[in-house]
Amino acid sequence: MSAGDLRIPGEGILIGDKLYSAVLLTLENCILPLERLLRSPSSEHGLPSDTEEQLRIRGCEMIQAAGILLRLPQVAMATGQILFQRFFYCKSFVRHCAESVAMACVHLASKIEEEPRRVRDVLNVFHYLKHSEGDRKPGPMPLDASYINLKSQVIKAERRVLKELGFCVHVKHPHKIIVMYLQVLECEKNTKLVQMSWNYMNDSLRTDVFLRYKAETVACACIYLSARSLQIPLPDQPPWFLLFGATEEELRDISGRILRLYTLPSVPLSTLLRQVEVCRQALEAQSAKAKRGGGSLLAVGTPTLDPPSSFSPGSKAASPAGAQQNRESTVSEIALKNVCRKLANGERRIRLSRSDERREPVGMGLRLYVSPAQTAFYIIFVMLGIIGNAVVVSVVGEGVIREPGGGRSSDMILVNMAFSNLMVSVMRNSLLIISDLGLELYSSKGWCQFLMGVWVWLRSVNVWSTFFLSAFHFQTLRRVAPPVVNLHGPRGPPRSLLAGFALIWIVNLMYSIPAFIFSTSGDQNTTETLMLVSSTTRPLLGCIWNFATPNSGLIYATTSMVIHETLPILLMCISNMGSLLTLYSHARLRKPEHMSQDAPIIRRVPAERRAAKVILALVMLFITSWGTSIISVNYFNYNRGSSTEFLLVISRFANITFIALSPIVLAVGHRRLRSVIKSVLSH
Repeated sequence: MSAGDLRIPGEGILIGDKLYSAVLLTLENCILPLERLLRSPSSEHGLPSDTEEQLRIRGCEMIQAAGILLRLPQVAMATGQILFQRFFYCKSFVRHCAESVAMACVHLASKIEEEPRRVRDVLNVFHYLKHSEGDRKPGPMPLDASYINLKSQVIKAERRVLKELGFCVHVKHPHKIIVMYLQVLECEKNTKLVQMSWNYMNDSLRTDVFLRYKAETVACACIYLSARSLQIPLPDQPPWFLLFGATEEELRDISGRILRLYTLPSVPLSTLLRQVEVCRQALEAQSAKAKRGGGSLLAVGTPTLDPPSSFSPGSKAASPAGAQQNRESTVSEIALKNVCRKLANGERRIRLSRSDERREPVGMGLRLYVSPAQTAFYIIFVMLGIIGNAVVVSVVGEGVIREPGGGRSSDMILVNMAFSNLMVSVMRNSLLIISDLGLELYSSKGWCQFLMGVWVWLRSVNVWSTFFLSAFHFQTLRRVAPPVVNLHGPRGPPRSLLAGFALIWIVNLMYSIPAFIFSTSGDQNTTETLMLVSSTTRPLLGCIWNFATPNSGLIYATTSMVIHETLPILLMCISNMGSLLTLYSHARLRKPEHMSQDAPIIRRVPAERRAAKVILALVMLFITSWGTSIISVNYFNYNRGSSTEFLLVISRFANITFIALSPIVLAVGHRRLRSVIKSVLSH
């Protein structure tokens, strides 16, 4: 510094004719001046001192409990609590959410002490602490829009803490000092004294003694209080604490503040937050009244919106006041600038909120990033499903209509299955493309009720139709393949087959009635957990669930997954195993005496065996695709992490794989369908 340089206390450094603000970094704790401690920002905003004290205690308790669940060292928990106390002597509880700042302090302290934890872990732990009061068992934190907003708030709060503290986040902890002082006093072998001093030290973190006194003085106070509690004499001629630079008045004051913690009543956090909200509303009402009156925002009786910047290094000017003569603006000019700035910020927030509403994700489908390549493949699969199943319905269905007696039963079952695949492709999978392309289309409540009911209905019909094909083929093999006692048993009439079709469609329609009743339209999806419990309920076009209670919605979604996904797949596995066992038994027990029993039926065995290969391949494709979808969705719902979001993409393609590839499998094994396709391709 040159000879002409001059340091101005509290304002910065004057170098030449330029004034620079200064931030002094030391390895000592920040000791606040008495006037700052007596007049905190929260008290200036009208918050009672006892409420502020309770908020500080509850915030530090949350940080301590969260650190234990996150398995952080005690040093990190102590750092987080001290940062929490420092911040709220810079800013007000009325203007800043205590819970968000507490989470930010935990995350910041974990990085300061080189034990970093993810923001997601911090959010999950605080969610558990918030909802685990009493005998309640909190569920997992839903990964919805509120989770994203909360995560963003914590990150912003962390930056705000760093800014207000001027990045002075070093904390000198007295824990090691306690052990060193006890060694000097030759009391380190007294485990009760050491443990009690350590406990008082941890409890003192809930107070603001670290902002009032040095760490060495706090350590002496903890030893002083523990020795008096255990009635252990310490040197007093001269007093032992004078050796460490403390006075008896300081020790008594710190001890009184620590002991006060054990006499304060426990106030629920919700009650404290309601009192803060009352103060916030009163402050906003005073600000609005001042704006309507056209006067200064800093009128008499109206508290200042921001505390003085003498303590907060981040609030000081960072640029030199060069050519300007440090002219002080009048209060009216400052008020006018503040009003203009806040009006501009308000209009900007309104525009952003409106754009966010237009872009608000409706469920996991719109929020999940889908690459253009994935979208292109998905569109190809959807088109294959629509065209292929339409060809199966037209070709095989025409043969069923033209043949006398309604055609073969297997063809009727294939037509029924292909028709359900076609309807799912048209009514649901084609609409998924809309969400992948990001088109902003929303339906009314009536259309949402209709679409949700139809989606659940068609998807369940699709599953049971495939199982009907597997079960029917298993029974056909048992009638045809020897050794069977009743080889001449009559085949089921078409009326029983039609009754089975009607049962599938009508029963599943009845089950989809709750989907019609308990659904609505909305700009924000608050029922994403229900959308993920069962992979049959992905929200589209702004259609979401609207159950009376979350439990009733979970019951319906879980029941849908079990009845319409898990159970049919298990039954298909059993029928497929039965079909394979029947074919294996026929191959081993095929003897001449069996060949002469019923030649017309036995001649059908090779045809049925060829059909069995196609149908088994078809059912195995279904089991593989749907099984993959169920496992992917349920594992994602269990993990709920960004690292497992790819499972939702796998689930989506697994659902469309069977519908897209089943016509190709049928074309390979069905003679009529194969001949029609060959004739079309030859021309």
